[in-house]
Amino acid sequence: MADFFTGLLVIPVLNIRLVVNIREISHPFSVFSEFIVIQVMAATTFSICAVSLDRFTAIVFSMSYERIVTTRRCLRVILAVWASSLIPALPRIPSQTSLSLRGVLLGALLIIIVFPFSVIAFCYMSIFRAARRHRRQINTNTVSPQPPRQVDKAAVTVAMVILIFLSSWIPILCFSVYELVHTSRVSVCKDLRFRLRFFAFSGLLALGSSVCNPVVYTLRYRRLRKVLKSLLCGWREANRSGN
Repeated sequence: MADFFTGLLVIPVLNIRLVVNIREISHPFSVFSEFIVIQVMAATTFSICAVSLDRFTAIVFSMSYERIVTTRRCLRVILAVWASSLIPALPRIPSQTSLSLRGVLLGALLIIIVFPFSVIAFCYMSIFRAARRHRRQINTNTVSPQPPRQVDKAAVTVAMVILIFLSSWIPILCFSVYELVHTSRVSVCKDLRFRLRFFAFSGLLALGSSVCNPVVYTLRYRRLRKVLKSLLCGWREANRSGN
């Protein structure tokens, strides 16, 4: 859902701001656009955390998965993801100076990146240990309740998610830290256009993770591929019958 809102809301809002050329920090549209960007980005990374925890539960606690992951708990997690995504975005509303805005953006990026990465890394390491344990059980002819191929597949999937996450978010985090540290100093990047272009590029790269994650999960999970294929085939048949 967060990836959907990235394409539906965030990218059009940013394009409008660039076209209209709104640069005032206190402008209502600036406040709105930056609030939406922070909130949706937080929801995106927190959603990745939720998916990683789901895979972690499915692999490490496979025998109790259906009892732990219920429909009601999934709904609660979704609500918690969107409610918690407001936390890093709310401080943007009263920020009216360049220095306070940079502090807010840096704090938001730390919450959006560091916390989710810690959770995802923990899930990956746990899945990796489970995969290694299952291999030892196979070598010793010990019965394993979880298919080793499924464990290895989950480990590779989470590794791909971590790689995409780091490559997408590290550039904008480094740029934000650099800008905050050099606020009162002579910046090495004296060209403002270069800094703005790099910020735009790193921001688009971070938003690009919203495109990559659904592709990864679609390619890695056979059940999801079958559902999408059935939906696509049903849509084609409906168009043919309509014509």
